[in-house]
Amino acid sequence: MSNDYNRVILTGRLARDVQEFDKVTKFTLAVGRGKYKGEDKGADFINVVCFGKTAEFAGRFMEKGKAILVEGRLQSGKYEKEGQTHYTTDVIADRLMFLPLNKTDNGNSEHFDQKRNGYQKDLDDVSEDVEDGYVPF
Repeated sequence: MSNDYNRVILTGRLARDVQEFDKVTKFTLAVGRGKYKGEDKGADFINVVCFGKTAEFAGRFMEKGKAILVEGRLQSGKYEKEGQTHYTTDVIADRLMFLPLNKTDNGNSEHFDQKRNGYQKDLDDVSEDVEDGYVPF
């Protein structure tokens, strides 16, 4: 089935601090459902799992309340506990990025991209490297 595609992109806030295990981290992302006629429609709480370097980044830098973007894939599973079958749905993250908290943030963010296998820094504002009055055209 070469036409199958499983990608998830979510933005939200960490609902609680990251849980760290041996090269694995888990956290819950609160994703708002928006508003309808001025009334808040609530939030969904999405379980996110990170492995390897992505887990290391999450464990070191992420904490409750931080606004982040998560990119990864959806994975479902099940396990038995005390004779009952429990079903799970998780996002397996391979990219995490901090998001600006408000309009006064300059948009710079640090993130970890598993595909690039390293930490990245986005620089949307490079005005400090340009002399005042310089116009490049």
